[in-house]
Amino acid sequence: MSIPASSQKESFHNFTYLLPFLPVIFFFSNNITRFIEHVFTLEVLYLFIFYSLFSFFIFICSNKILKWGIPFSLFLSYLLSLVFLFFGLIQDYLFQLKISLLLSNTLFLLACFSSVILLLSIQLKNNKKKLKTINRFLTILFLALIVFESGVLCYKIIFGKTIAAITNKMTAPIQFNVRDSTKELPDIYYFIFDSYTNRPALKKYWSYDNDIYDFLNNKGFFTVDAATSNYKSTPYSISSVLNLQYLKGAAGYQHTNSSNFLTGLWLYRNNILYNFLKKNDYTFSNFSQLENEKLQTGFGFLGVEKPVTWLRKQTMERIYVDPWMWNKLNRIFGGNKSDEAITIKSMKIFDSYNKNALAHIQSNCNSYVKRYNNAPPLFCFTHFMLPHNPYLVDENGNYTGISNPDGENMNGYLGQVKYANQLIRQITNCLLSDTTRKKIIIFQGDHGYRHY
Repeated sequence: MSIPASSQKESFHNFTYLLPFLPVIFFFSNNITRFIEHVFTLEVLYLFIFYSLFSFFIFICSNKILKWGIPFSLFLSYLLSLVFLFFGLIQDYLFQLKISLLLSNTLFLLACFSSVILLLSIQLKNNKKKLKTINRFLTILFLALIVFESGVLCYKIIFGKTIAAITNKMTAPIQFNVRDSTKELPDIYYFIFDSYTNRPALKKYWSYDNDIYDFLNNKGFFTVDAATSNYKSTPYSISSVLNLQYLKGAAGYQHTNSSNFLTGLWLYRNNILYNFLKKNDYTFSNFSQLENEKLQTGFGFLGVEKPVTWLRKQTMERIYVDPWMWNKLNRIFGGNKSDEAITIKSMKIFDSYNKNALAHIQSNCNSYVKRYNNAPPLFCFTHFMLPHNPYLVDENGNYTGISNPDGENMNGYLGQVKYANQLIRQITNCLLSDTTRKKIIIFQGDHGYRHY
C-alpha cells in the first residue's frame, strides 16, 4: 500500500512545527556532549524548559497576535532563538580571532544580528512558497545535527569518555593490610593552606626565609622544605593526596575553569582515604570549598560557576549574567561603575570563608583537646583559602580593604603567608596541648604561587 506524495509532504510539513524548538534542543544536546554529567542538574532542566517556552512564545506572538502567518512565524521564531542561544559563542569566537575589537563588541554584534534578521524578514515575509522550502531545509539540517550530537554522546558513553569513566581511570585500587584491632587509632588533622609556596621559592623570589619550618621541626614535625605539587588545580592536588597516588591523565584538566574544577570534585568525593577511614569507624569534621556547592559557588566572580551559568553565558543572557559585560555597557551609557561593588562583595565573602575555616578548627580543637579515651577516632579536614589571592589581610590578619583581586600582588601574597604562619603556630599549640590522644597533624599547600 503506497502513501500519496501529497500526504508525505503534509506529514513532513508537520515536522516544521518543531523548527522554533530545534535550536534549543541542539544547544542543550551540544552542551551535554561537551560536559556530559556536569549539566545533568535541575537548574539546567528548568533552563531548557524556559528557553523552549521562550521560542514558543515568539511563535505565538508572531502568528496569533501579529498575524504574520505560520511559515513566517516559524522562520522568525527559529531565527531569533538561534541568535539568542549562540550569541555568546559567536562573540567568544570573534574574541579569539583578535581581528578587530569592533567585531566582538556587544553593541556592534546586536546591531549586525538585528540588521540581518530585519533584511531576511523583509525579503521572505510574503513569499510563503520559499519560506516553506527554507523551513523544511532548516528542519532537516537541525534534526541531522541533533542526531549527530546524540551519536557523539553514545560514543562517549560506550567508549568510556564520560566524567565518571575518566575519573575512575585516574586512580587505581589500593590494598590495605588488616589492622590490629587492639591498637588505638589516631585522630587525624589535615590542613590545606591554599597556594602556599615552598621554602626555596619564598627565599628565591621574595627573599623571605620561612621560619615556620624551624618552628614545626622543634615541635616534632617532619618537614619537607622543597616540596612541589604535581597539580596547580586545587581539587586535583588534594584528590591526589587523598587517593594516595598520582592521577593518570589529570594533566589535561589543569586549565582553570569551572568544568575542570567539577571534574576534579568527582575524584575528591569518592577518594580512597575517606573510604578507608569510614570502614575504620572514623568520624569526620570537614570544612572546605570542596565539600558543598554553596562554598564552591559562594565566592562570586572569584569562585566556581554552576553549569547553568556556563550555559547562560553562551547565550545573549551573558549581557546581564556576566557582571563585567553589564558594567561595560553601563559605562558606555554613562551609568555608575558598579564593578567595584561586585568585586568588594566577592572579596568580603572570601574573607568570611577564611574566618569560618578558623572557627571550624578552633571549635574542633577546643572540643577534642580532652576527648575521652574510648571516643571514636576523628578525621578533621580544614581548608584555608590562604595565602591564595585575593590578598585581603596583612601579616597580622587585619583586613586591608584593598579592592584589587589581582593574583600577581607579590607583597600581598607574602603578607598572607606570614599570617598563615601565625595560624599554623596557633593551631599547633592548641592541638599539642592535649597529650591524652594520639594525633597525626598535617599542614600542606595544595600548590604554590602560580602567577609567573
